[in-house]
Amino acid sequence: MTRFLDNERLRQKNKIMVKFFIRHLSGPFLCVLIFFSVFSNAFGDTNHMIFFYNPESNLDNFATVKTRLDTYLGHFGPYHFQPFADRETFEKIVCNRKDGILILSSWHYEILKKKIDISPVLVGVIDGKTTQKKVLYAKKKFDTLKKLREMSITSAGSEEYTRNLLRLAAGEKDDGIVDSFSILKVPKDVDALISVDFDLAQAALTSEHSIIMLTSIYPKLGKKLIPIIRAQESLLSIVTIPVKYKTETARLPVVIENMEKHEEGREILHILGLDGWKKPGVKELEMLEKREQKL
Repeated sequence: MTRFLDNERLRQKNKIMVKFFIRHLSGPFLCVLIFFSVFSNAFGDTNHMIFFYNPESNLDNFATVKTRLDTYLGHFGPYHFQPFADRETFEKIVCNRKDGILILSSWHYEILKKKIDISPVLVGVIDGKTTQKKVLYAKKKFDTLKKLREMSITSAGSEEYTRNLLRLAAGEKDDGIVDSFSILKVPKDVDALISVDFDLAQAALTSEHSIIMLTSIYPKLGKKLIPIIRAQESLLSIVTIPVKYKTETARLPVVIENMEKHEEGREILHILGLDGWKKPGVKELEMLEKREQKL
């Protein structure tokens, strides 16, 4: 009995430490501290872990998401959710593992696939679609890309992700223009769009879905914003699994896929910016294959 109480105190202490570190620290140091804190508890098996890094994410409070997902996952087994704010730290940890599952952006999946042997098992869904298109919006038209030089841009994605996406969209016309942009990260797509209206930035990179949502809430603002660069269509978040996985790992995607069947799961999906998950079909797998060939 004494040993059980000691273990319970340790788990509660670790939860408090995780919340404190997420709230007060950031960057690689944050990620390392959270990682070792979580793995010290009784459910420390990494084949029970969901590792999350998504530079497209609109998450602005990892502590809340982690707490809610850990609670939800606990209904189905000793599973834990581990978010990362830093790509380098995330890759250092997951590239040395052959267990657990990963939730990634399609952009990052294409890069990571060249480093570790992973396979897509689920893809995110919004309004029945598994794809999205990112667009750069401004309040005025620009005749040429050259006129965008040194523009200030807001984005909910990381700076690395934002610049790479805009370089691909600009193509041969880039000529160093994207490197001249000043990128300001904001918590959500809607924040990026509103910042343009308030003249805090000259343009915002968001999804087409976000501009539709904004227009439904603020019709006048939505009509003010003009698309000036459209990126290629890409897949939403992807759940991947190691090709050589353990039996425990295989159960996790089923739990994730069924989230939309439960009220608590739907609430968490909403926080993640999704309506649900589905298994990738021919279209999704072909999109991933074509993009991999371009890299």
